[in-house]
Amino acid sequence: MCDGTVSGTGSGRTTTTPIPHAPDRFGLRDADAERPFSDAAFGPALARAQALVPALRGRRIGRRLNGVYALTPDALPLAGPLPGLPRVWVAEGCWVTQAGGLGAQLARQLGGEGEPLVDPARLDPGRFEGWDVDRVRTAALRHYRGV
Repeated sequence: MCDGTVSGTGSGRTTTTPIPHAPDRFGLRDADAERPFSDAAFGPALARAQALVPALRGRRIGRRLNGVYALTPDALPLAGPLPGLPRVWVAEGCWVTQAGGLGAQLARQLGGEGEPLVDPARLDPGRFEGWDVDRVRTAALRHYRGV
């Protein structure tokens, strides 16, 4: 039975003002990255989605999520072996638009077959070692609207 709730559909925007969080906020004490949802900030995105997708018009909106997402200072994912732990590999800060290419990159590196799609140094998880928090935040926020 359909209750008028739209489910399985997502809409988002990055034209709102970013709200950077201090790094210590993402320890075990703050595993939930959801933040309060502001109708004033996100209402225009919902109105635009409803204008573009007729099936959303007049429907009750279910769960609203204002989540945190990762940005690196160069807008590229962190992918490859962790510094000092060469047998531990990560793939972090990857967006849907990068997922297929990143998967192929890591498969080639881990499998040893074929050349990597990009120079692995460009994605090295340790490439920002030595940067202080303010430098990381300033550089990453430059990419906020380009995600």
